[in-house]
Amino acid sequence: MKEHMQELKTAHAKGGKVVCFFQSAQKFKSRYATLGFNDDANLDEGAMCRPPSP
Repeated sequence: MKEHMQELKTAHAKGGKVVCFFQSAQKFKSRYATLGFNDDANLDEGAMCRPPSP
């Protein structure tokens, strides 16, 4: 995994706005890395890959 970490982009943009981002634990002096989504990602709109569990 460590050998591929440098290949990861720190953010993904849609229409010029950041929608998904990665924060390195080491870079931000944190215990855990963070993968986050902004509201512009619209994760709750449209069809999902699979239905949610009951």
